[in-house]
Amino acid sequence: QHQHQHQQEVNPEEEREEGYLLLQSNCEDVALCLYDSLTSMGLEANESNTPRLSFDGMTITSRTKAWLRDQGKELHYGATSTRSTSSTKNIRRAVGNQWSSVPLIPIWTETEAACDHQSTPVHRCLFGNIIL
Repeated sequence: QHQHQHQQEVNPEEEREEGYLLLQSNCEDVALCLYDSLTSMGLEANESNTPRLSFDGMTITSRTKAWLRDQGKELHYGATSTRSTSSTKNIRRAVGNQWSSVPLIPIWTETEAACDHQSTPVHRCLFGNIIL
C-alpha cells in the first residue's frame, strides 16, 4: 500500500503564540541592566496593577548602598550622565509603573521569602506580548 504524505502549508503568523517574561531580581542594578537589555531588544514592560513607587519602609542592602554610592560618583564626574549632582535622588531606580511591589507568581521563591523576612525589595517587572 502506497501512502501519500500530504504536506500542509502553514502560515507562520498562525503558529506564533504570545508569551510573557518575568524579570525578577533582588539586586536592583541587575534588574535595571536586564530591563535595559530587554527593552533594547524591542520588548515592552507591562504596567503593574500594584506598582512600586518608592522604597519607603524597606531595608536597603549593603550591595545596593554601594551601587548607589558608585552611581553618585559617576553622576558627579559625568561618566554616565549629564547630571552634575551626586545626589541619589537623581539616580535611576527600579521604581515606577512597570515595577511590581507584589509577587507576580503564586508561589514565592526562597529569595522572595528571605527578602520579605528582611524587608528588602525584590525588583519585578513583567514583559508581555512576546512572540514565541
